Amino acid sequence: MKRVYFFLLTIFLLLSCGKKLPPPSPDRIKPTVKNIYFFQDGKIKIETSEKVSSLDSIKVGYDDTTKNEKFYIDGKNIFLWYDQTKNVLKVDIFSISDLNGNKNNIKDLKVKGEKLKDTVPPKILKSSQNDTLITILFSENVKEIFFKIFPDDVVYKESLFDEKLVLKMNNDNIIQMVIDSICDLSGNIENDRWENYFFTDKLEEKFSLKLKTDKISKKFILLDMDGKILRENISDNNGIISFLYLKRGRYTVKGEDFIKDTLILE
Repeated sequence: MKRVYFFLLTIFLLLSCGKKLPPPSPDRIKPTVKNIYFFQDGKIKIETSEKVSSLDSIKVGYDDTTKNEKFYIDGKNIFLWYDQTKNVLKVDIFSISDLNGNKNNIKDLKVKGEKLKDTVPPKILKSSQNDTLITILFSENVKEIFFKIFPDDVVYKESLFDEKLVLKMNNDNIIQMVIDSICDLSGNIENDRWENYFFTDKLEEKFSLKLKTDKISKKFILLDMDGKILRENISDNNGIISFLYLKRGRYTVKGEDFIKDTLILE
């Protein structure tokens, strides 16, 4: 008899395990804001109830105006830039969406805490190019950029859009861009020299020039035979100065108490 009970119990358990469970209820809950407060590096941090996939825009209300501000999403957190010279009255978030497509508009958010002074200088995140444009992307909104373009006779138009610098030009040259310093909205300055070369595909044969000097960490310029400045660079800790992406021709190198002319690349 015990065997019969055991057999029936086994069948019951197997049938119970084989039953299909009802499908889970679909997520229809809209994302909400759990917390919003002033954060470091001149940002506002917004903590949400769940991971966010996208949102249309964020408007910040100041004393005298309302403005769409830049932001980026990181999981359940949204980091928002704002004008640190003005009082933040409210924050409105439009069409915030979770991973399942539930959307919400969240308005009249009051930012908690006190503004944290931004002490971090801006950084260059990346650079890119197309046929006529050079684009530099920074880590935050930028107020001033001190840069140079070589050759020094290239005509270009510059436009600064918050955290993005765009240069438009029509030229047949390889462009060297040197950024000497960047200043953000809080007055933090990045003084580390940055350089890059653009449109290098315009040159079929690429030559470089390297010289040994007794100057350490000093500025040098490279000129063609007509006196046009083609490149600028800094000597390294061994006094070596290098110039890249050159054509065949004759060049002159000048620096402080230094000149070397009729350098021939062929």
